[in-house]
Amino acid sequence: MLIRQQKNPLNALHLFNSASLRHPSYRHNSAVYSAMVDALSSPLRPHLLLPLLHQMSLDSSPALDPVFSRAILALDRADHHLDALFVFRRLIPLSNCPSSPLSLLSLLRILLSRGLLRSALHLLLSPSSDTSRLGTQGINLLIDVACRLRRPDLALHAFAAIRELCCYPDRDTYRILMKGLCDAGLLDDAVHLLYSMLWRISRKGCDADVVVYRTLLESLCAAGRIELAEEILGKVLKKGLRSPRARQAFQRPVLSVARNLEDMKRIIDEALVVRGVRSLASYNAMIMDLYAESEFAHAGKMLDEMRQKGFRPLVSMYEAKIAALCREGRVEDGIRVLEVEMVANGCVPTARSYNLVMEELCVKGESTRAMRYLDRMDKQLGCVAQKESYEILVDGFCAEGLFLDAANVLEKMHRRKYWPECKIFDSVIQGLCSIGRIYEALLWLEEMLSQGKMPEASVWSSLVYMLFVLLSLSSSIAALFNEHSGLSIKFLLCGRTMHWVFLVLFLSCIMTEAGDSNPNLAARTYIIHMDAAKISALERSLSGTRKWHEVILDAIQQKENGIDEAPELLYVYNAALTGFAVKLTPRQLASIKELDGFISAHADKLLSLHTTHTPEFLGLKPGTGLWNSRNLTYDVIIGMIDTGIWPEHISFNDSEMAPVPSRWKGACEAVPQFHCNKKIIGARAFWKGYDAIEGLQVDASLDEIKSPRDWYGHGTHTASIAAGSFVSVANLFGYANGSASGMHRTARIAAYKVCWFHICTESDMTAAIDRAVADGVDVLSISLGLVGDRFSPPFDRDIVAIATFGAIQKGVFVSCSAGNSGPMESSIGNDAPWIMTVAASYIDRSFPTLVKLGDDRSFIGASLYAGINHTGDLPIAYDPYDTCNGSRYCLSDSLSPWLVEGKLVLCDADDHGTVEKEEEVKRARGAGMLLLNREDQGEELFADAHVIPVSTLGATAATAIRGYYRSTIHPTASITFLGTAYGVNAPEVTAFSSRGPSLSGPGVIKPDVIAPGINILAAWSPYSNPSFIKGDDRKVAFNILSGTSMSCPHVSGLAALLKSMHQNWSPAAIKSALMTTAYTRDNWNFSIVDISTDMLATPFAFGSGHVDPERAAHPGLVYDIKPDDYLRFLCAMNYTSSRVSVVARKKYSCTKSGRVSIADGGLNYPSFSVLFHGGSQNETAVQWRVVTNVGPARCVYEANVREPEGVVVTVEPRVLKFSEIGENLAYSVTFVGLGPNRTIGYSFGELVWVCGKFSVRSPIAVSWGLYASI
Repeated sequence: MLIRQQKNPLNALHLFNSASLRHPSYRHNSAVYSAMVDALSSPLRPHLLLPLLHQMSLDSSPALDPVFSRAILALDRADHHLDALFVFRRLIPLSNCPSSPLSLLSLLRILLSRGLLRSALHLLLSPSSDTSRLGTQGINLLIDVACRLRRPDLALHAFAAIRELCCYPDRDTYRILMKGLCDAGLLDDAVHLLYSMLWRISRKGCDADVVVYRTLLESLCAAGRIELAEEILGKVLKKGLRSPRARQAFQRPVLSVARNLEDMKRIIDEALVVRGVRSLASYNAMIMDLYAESEFAHAGKMLDEMRQKGFRPLVSMYEAKIAALCREGRVEDGIRVLEVEMVANGCVPTARSYNLVMEELCVKGESTRAMRYLDRMDKQLGCVAQKESYEILVDGFCAEGLFLDAANVLEKMHRRKYWPECKIFDSVIQGLCSIGRIYEALLWLEEMLSQGKMPEASVWSSLVYMLFVLLSLSSSIAALFNEHSGLSIKFLLCGRTMHWVFLVLFLSCIMTEAGDSNPNLAARTYIIHMDAAKISALERSLSGTRKWHEVILDAIQQKENGIDEAPELLYVYNAALTGFAVKLTPRQLASIKELDGFISAHADKLLSLHTTHTPEFLGLKPGTGLWNSRNLTYDVIIGMIDTGIWPEHISFNDSEMAPVPSRWKGACEAVPQFHCNKKIIGARAFWKGYDAIEGLQVDASLDEIKSPRDWYGHGTHTASIAAGSFVSVANLFGYANGSASGMHRTARIAAYKVCWFHICTESDMTAAIDRAVADGVDVLSISLGLVGDRFSPPFDRDIVAIATFGAIQKGVFVSCSAGNSGPMESSIGNDAPWIMTVAASYIDRSFPTLVKLGDDRSFIGASLYAGINHTGDLPIAYDPYDTCNGSRYCLSDSLSPWLVEGKLVLCDADDHGTVEKEEEVKRARGAGMLLLNREDQGEELFADAHVIPVSTLGATAATAIRGYYRSTIHPTASITFLGTAYGVNAPEVTAFSSRGPSLSGPGVIKPDVIAPGINILAAWSPYSNPSFIKGDDRKVAFNILSGTSMSCPHVSGLAALLKSMHQNWSPAAIKSALMTTAYTRDNWNFSIVDISTDMLATPFAFGSGHVDPERAAHPGLVYDIKPDDYLRFLCAMNYTSSRVSVVARKKYSCTKSGRVSIADGGLNYPSFSVLFHGGSQNETAVQWRVVTNVGPARCVYEANVREPEGVVVTVEPRVLKFSEIGENLAYSVTFVGLGPNRTIGYSFGELVWVCGKFSVRSPIAVSWGLYASI
């Protein structure tokens, strides 16, 4: 009573909290909660009401259902529709109270009034929503609104969902849906609906609905489809009309089909139903009708009869079967139809086929799995992911609370130029706010506003409230906001102007108070690029009295007149680029932009690591070829940009090595207990960028010191792959036992440590590249990439691209890892055309396990477990339905020891690493773990050094094991560890390796090549354990890791070998040799396979193919490129002169003569990327290339072409006659797209120049439509 008497709702809230502390039972009192909901609902205060409802959900009292209903209605009245949906979908299921019809109907009305039809459908089909009490009435309402909004696809989905509600369509259902389909022009769907009605009538003994017949027949006659109308009319007359009124109702459509009695007699005599002769159309209609009734056995017999008579099944039949299976919850069977039956019968799935499966998976909470089909649609010829496909996924992820994944789909949707509706933006923005990702939410808000779309009021409320919470305002502003929260809500509901006024005022208060308390709050690290010519002139004018960067920073400080603290200088760059890294406030940054010679400023970003039998697999043999004594005596210096190095390791032994070359300008930093030798000739550490990040410091108390020493192991591993010395005995717990050697075992190593605690910054990395170039390295190996970016930035905003361009200008070869974001399309990183971008592949060595189930089925997995060889039969523990607590994925603190102790735990793979899952199983005292791959991971088999019995299993085995677990009461399994196996099928493209095409530079194929990158044995830091698991005290000299971080140093070492043999070759020539000699067939002479799909890999997965170093040593021809050619190529990509100047690090002007179209071949690259817009007849592109003879002086090369599908390729001339070494000859390639049928997708081919034993191969990738404009 006291709560209801409070006029101020804040006082009521304080009273409620005080009473709850004294009397905890009040929190279970429905009357108290009811009073509080009323107090916070008039006027509505959602930022106070939602936490209260969350507390209600935790109390789990069935008596609270009416209170939830009232809260939903209050949120509805205030236009907080998404908040109402959140209460119904998230909070009510947390409690034990069932959703009442009042709550459900209210929420359904809310969703329909806002046009959120898909959300309404998901709501009706949700198992937690007891929608059976709504019956057909609720479905009819949904169908009616869907038809009115011209969304017949959703109306059909709703109609299909009637069986899920255990009810039957009535006449109103058929009437509403028939009219909607006819109005939308979907006459084929309308005919199928009529046949479905006829089938139901024949089974139920009901009379036909004349309105439905007449609506369809009139629409068919109006559309001129007389034959189909005749067939339907024959069925009607055969069935008979019972009443004169019904016959009279048919008079008008009958006369429009048959003008006299003789025509009527012919129609009846020739009706297919009377004669018993079935056409393809009649088969199609009957089979679809059977599936609509879930008569799968009868439909199967009809399909067999149809095939016997020579008819080919239609796609619509299979789509009807998929829809029927999904309605019954048999989504796995629906997937089998989509992936197996349709392909076996020559039917190409359409976007609707995929959408049916995707929508059902999203309804079941498996949106991540549904994402796979979106990617498959984009890759399939003739099938384009529709706007609806993306919306299904966004809705699904939002319904599961996976708002970051929803944002990723929205980003992909945006890149495909599908413009989402406001409701899609609203859902994602509010979801991001709810998980505290305010920055991403603001970015999508900006995008939404840029399209002229205005979010609803609740979105603004969520944003403002999250800003209020996250930025921690002072007590005065907080009190003001609480006191006038009702007023603020009204402002947010008043319209577009008030949105901006309130937001600007609110942020102004925030920034003013924050600025008063800490003037340097906004200071952050920037990488400043300056014009080298201007800086050189400045240095000459100073005559050595002062440093140029000191003059610039002093000038900035004087201009600011002491308002801000002095800029903090971190690094000065002079070799690979000209500039410096410095901490600046926004005012100081604005001042520096006004300086003469300023080019650009880049905010410092974080980078992450892209985490031996391989020489033999690559064909390197001691004493011959590239490993002969003459090549190995030439000094080549490889710079490793990584986590440092462990100099005492046996792989870096310098015995029998010559003195350090005199041209070396580097140094070994003088730190305690760290010494270089003739193998490791330089070592430096860069930490200032890391230290500049607030809250991060390199500290000895955290097991790190400011030293080049590698405490983590990653840098030691990559350095030994590239240039490790020969070691006669190397293994990990007996696995992969044998000798070990780097690719160029006599090369010198210069280690540059830029990563600390697995975190690296762009400023530190840039300083390392600049220093390495100045020191005199020949090759740079970089296994790093941007944190969190699934798509690479434009080259003028990519610090790796800018810094490495300065390196190749100085003749340094640069090899970078492609990234570990595969198999997602266009996830490639480090994709600048002057960088050698290396993807990862398998070698012919594996570490197999045998997993045997209780039903005697066995599956092959992988593991490096060093304990017992056989676990024996163990009971299986698994919870496939628990996605909230994370036990299905074995997340931290998700497993109960009393459920899993002594059992073999099944853990589904997700974005969390294996280490976290294994630690959780170990904590819960599980006896072992089976890690089950996702569908998109395919048959990928990682082998890790586990501390308990663990085996990784591919997607096929994972599906079978899950099915076995569900099929038996006491499931068991055992693991047998089989050691090391050789001779397996290889190479194959790994699933994790990032894929092309490049979004930053579609004019070249990326990646460039693949190299060994999975389960690679190499040197390891003795300080770090091999498993990364807490409590693992094992110390090893060698470890086995996987990632493009491992494939990159393979190519770095091979490039060093080529440099030893061909000292005068440019970086582009070395790159060309590695690319044009790469192979695309495995050791069993089959085409290389992509393990994520078990289908043939494409150049967007493996580039030119797998590296072949011995052939690369004698390529015959090379495609050389000068540094300025890359700048002209950027101009051809429509970069402005100012953007190209950022990469060039000097003022650069894009002349009109230099603006050669990318499609016309603006770069002498060793591969061909052809971009067609699609849809036009004989679209043409011409590309030019120049090849240099590095083989025999006299050699005649002939062109062999394998044309991409849908493209005619003409090479002119087809014969190149060389008469001397170093001679350059040019040729042109003309590509003609045979459109207009081909409008979107890819196709691939190759051009090979052959002269005797020399074969110079270049892949061809043709992109149409959207893919050509990314």
